[in-house]
Amino acid sequence: MKHLTLLIAFLIVIGSQVSAAETVMVCDAQNDSKLYFKLRDPLIGKSQVLVRAAGQWVIWEELDETRRSFVYDTGAKLVDTFDSKKLSATRTTVLDFEFGTHQSTTRIIKRDDDGETVSDGAGTLDFTCEIQQ
Repeated sequence: MKHLTLLIAFLIVIGSQVSAAETVMVCDAQNDSKLYFKLRDPLIGKSQVLVRAAGQWVIWEELDETRRSFVYDTGAKLVDTFDSKKLSATRTTVLDFEFGTHQSTTRIIKRDDDGETVSDGAGTLDFTCEIQQ
């Protein structure tokens, strides 16, 4: 009976340790709105970033070959790309759950009919965030 009690206690401790550590970050966005991000860092497995959309947490991930995501211990980066003969666009979004930052950089390259660059511009937006405890 003593061994069974120890086994149950051990399983309870292990079960609570396997659950994911989560950090929620609330960021200001354009038009006085808010963006909600969650970093889920399980003891076992890959970390994930989730975003609050339509009242639910959904995984912030690669949807197709135009979107690449990179999740780290304390942050994440998402790179969206679009490329055509006349236009190339790249948006890089970086989330830092340690320092509470959200940065979005967009670069747009426009080309003429011969493929020559007509304009090449970039801009960065920094958003204020708050880490939720």
